[in-house]
Amino acid sequence: MGNFYTLLSAKHFTLTFIFSLFLCMNILYAQHVETVNSGNWSSTNTWSTGSLPTQNDSIVIKHDVLFNVNFTVNNVINIESGVGLVYSGNNRKLTLSPGSRLHNNGNLKIQKVDNNAGTINNYGIFESSDELNNNPILAQGAVLEDAVINNYGDMIVKNPGNGASAKLNNNGGSIYNYNYLMVSDLNNNEPGFIYIDEDGMIETDRPVQNNGTIYNNGVFYSPSNFINNNGTITGNGGSFVLESNFIMNNNGIATCDGGPIDICGPDGTMPGGTGLNNIDPNCVSVCGVLQSALPVELLYFDVRLNDKQVELEWSTSTEINNDYFQILKSYDANNWEVIQTVKSQNPNSVEQLTYSTTDYDYNAGVSITYYRLKQVDFDGTDEYFEIKSVSQNLLKNIEVSVYPNPVVDVLFLRADKLSVDNIVVEIVNTMGQSVFKFIYDTLPSEGISTQNLAPGLYNLIVYSEGKKLLSEPLIKK
Repeated sequence: MGNFYTLLSAKHFTLTFIFSLFLCMNILYAQHVETVNSGNWSSTNTWSTGSLPTQNDSIVIKHDVLFNVNFTVNNVINIESGVGLVYSGNNRKLTLSPGSRLHNNGNLKIQKVDNNAGTINNYGIFESSDELNNNPILAQGAVLEDAVINNYGDMIVKNPGNGASAKLNNNGGSIYNYNYLMVSDLNNNEPGFIYIDEDGMIETDRPVQNNGTIYNNGVFYSPSNFINNNGTITGNGGSFVLESNFIMNNNGIATCDGGPIDICGPDGTMPGGTGLNNIDPNCVSVCGVLQSALPVELLYFDVRLNDKQVELEWSTSTEINNDYFQILKSYDANNWEVIQTVKSQNPNSVEQLTYSTTDYDYNAGVSITYYRLKQVDFDGTDEYFEIKSVSQNLLKNIEVSVYPNPVVDVLFLRADKLSVDNIVVEIVNTMGQSVFKFIYDTLPSEGISTQNLAPGLYNLIVYSEGKKLLSEPLIKK
């Protein structure tokens, strides 16, 4: 079998060499042809030679030309700025042979383009209303001669008329997008490579099929499903903005190369699908949250004794793959029983979610009762949070809690009684200096802004009616 592949490779190399030699000999007999008038491609009056250009000619478009033929390029076509090459008629196709080049600085409108191991450089407006195929020369899955598309302008592969799909099929070639690329249907086939520059954007209309590599430093936007079959999505700081589902099939990979890439919906919520559990947790974020972070970020967990029942409330800022919560109860803080199970409101969320429930089976005869919150993922992984307790004596006191801590922009206070008046909030730095102090008539429901607070360690003190309700370290990020 090894000898077979050796013979096959040798035969392929020989054929490629002969074809390239034949192409080079043809180009030796090529001439320089440019337009002298606006008109049809098929009119001899359009061209400087007085005859139609051949496949091997070096062609310069200096005037507006109607592309009313099918044409194969063996050499180069250069479309200058301010002019257009626009198709006329039906099923017009431009084909690039191996080693040929198309430079567009103006306006190119064509129905179908087959780039067969050639190079397309677009600096102007490039529109294909039917199909753009990027076809390298492959042998045993390896690229022998690449098909390259460099887009520095606006490239649009879309049917503007009847809504029919226009396709960009990258059949193993390389696409480098430095500006704007709009595609109805995008198929990136193995071993295809698509690069999005930090200033670049790719936008699609329909489901995306990726079996190659998409290296995203910019923005990839799709209102439909993004299906990563056997492909790789990676990059350095790029964003995948997906309105529908992110689906990871087979051996699909989502990772990064340097800074994290982000997968999120346009409204800041997580996209649906089956792929969010199969990504590299250390460098791929979902709506700004790295997947290596804790599956649930708890803002607070409060328990309050109200007459003969206990009210429990908790809030999360992030939930990743979260299935449900459990409330555990104990009378000695050692032996626990599950008294309630609460399903997640949104298993994948980056918005604050608040939960509440009530324990109606409170035993007033016990001096103290302990409660604990447990979180369980879909895969069975669980996490326990801090223990809270209640007793009859709590009705005589006021307890205040603060969240989030560490804080970024806004700090919130909570009290275990509904009405707390004349609140004094003070923040003291590590040198004992007061950097913030304000008196509130009641607990500030809108929170306390910490935007002007420098990052570091502080002490937060809360008073009411001359009594210190809270004194704890505060970390400002």
